[in-house]
Amino acid sequence: MKKILVVNLGRKGAGPVYSLEMSKALLKLGKFQVKVLISRQCENYEAWVKSGIQLITIDTFESNKEFILNTFKIHNFIRLNKELKKFDADYLYIPMIHLWNPIVNFLSKKAKIITTIHDVTQHKGEESLIMDSLRKIVLKQSHRVIILSESLRSKLVSQKVKSDIISVIPHANFSYYSENFEISHKNYDNETILFFGRINPYKGLDILLEAMKIVIKSYPKIKLNIVGNGDISSYLDLVEQVKDNLELNVRWIKDEEVEGFFSRADFVVVPYIEASQSGVIPLSYSMGLPVIASNIGGIPEQVLDGETGYLVEPKDIKSLAEKIIFMIGNKEKVKILGNSAYTFAKEKLSWEGSAQLLSQVVDTL
Repeated sequence: MKKILVVNLGRKGAGPVYSLEMSKALLKLGKFQVKVLISRQCENYEAWVKSGIQLITIDTFESNKEFILNTFKIHNFIRLNKELKKFDADYLYIPMIHLWNPIVNFLSKKAKIITTIHDVTQHKGEESLIMDSLRKIVLKQSHRVIILSESLRSKLVSQKVKSDIISVIPHANFSYYSENFEISHKNYDNETILFFGRINPYKGLDILLEAMKIVIKSYPKIKLNIVGNGDISSYLDLVEQVKDNLELNVRWIKDEEVEGFFSRADFVVVPYIEASQSGVIPLSYSMGLPVIASNIGGIPEQVLDGETGYLVEPKDIKSLAEKIIFMIGNKEKVKILGNSAYTFAKEKLSWEGSAQLLSQVVDTL
């Protein structure tokens, strides 16, 4: 039986959840011996332990200073090297890039490396020479590259990655957050819209707030719940103009809180001005919520216009407002879209399906 080492060194956010879901699905295939290298500081560490998956653990870092200090703690990597040699993986699978991936890749000299690239370029507000350099290094080390939407292929090819080593595995649903969710119990009478995720300039929150100024003229009681970590200071003027229709949860959101925010919403808005794809969309679907999203990047591959939600052109405030108004005023349609989105997530965006696709990639090596 071939051996796969999943390398998840991230600590927080969607990355460790994505890695756990894929690892469990890979193990369930029964085709591989699966082991996972994870950070001891991983936010969902207990979930990893409960999963029953074999683990290799290492202390990583929580700051730039710790990164420098811990990278030079040679005894950590000597111990890690022994663990890697003991497992002797045939394949390394990297669900999300981390600063220590080049080191782990180097130490795993025998293994074929499969890397998932979530973003082939840095988004507005997230520009980083270090991360750009890291991505280039890991891409050169990789034998196969996974992208989450076909729209990214040409961009990767322009970065001198051969098209024939690139495969698409769509972002699966985040059932991790919705274990207790039952679509039959979902109601769409909350009078609440949800914006969920890290707050960054490319997410288009300003566009949504501008649209809300139009929406509340027709529906003065509607609420927009803004949920996620980030800097909202540049939006304070807009926030002030619609403050009576806002609920703000601008902070780090714990895993156990996620389902509650989605259960209190009727639909989700993803007003990005640029995008590779969005993990918020399959997460919304897994909670029975349709999505209004920007027709940009890989998002049209995720949103079936008129079936699981609606697409609007990015930065088109008027069209976005009109679509929100339509959704608020057509609860039965929202329910139909929500049920369709839920079915789509279960049937087309399952982790079992993603693991099967990854297995097919492995078979090409």
